[in-house]
Order: sequence, then structure tokens, then C-alpha cells
Amino acid sequence: MNGIARYLLTGGLVAATMQIITGPIADWNARREGAEVREPYSSQLSL
Repeated sequence: MNGIARYLLTGGLVAATMQIITGPIADWNARREGAEVREPYSSQLSL
């Protein structure tokens, strides 16, 4: 395998690994932020 093909393959594997790791984290953060956006209404009512 020549150097260019090895470089591209390694880059692809790293990118795929990062997607696998960061995908669920980004999903969880988006859901958590969505919950925080709805929260101020309930905190205003409790004042």
C-alpha cells in the first residue's frame, strides 16, 4: 500500500471513529439544551 492510500485510509478511520464517539454525545447535548430552553418558563412561574 503506498503512502497516499495509507494516509487516506487512516484519515477515514479516524473520521469514522470520531463520528461514532461524538454522535451520541452531540445528540445528548442537544436534548439537554432543549430541556434547558423549556425550563425558564417553569422557574418564572415559581417566582
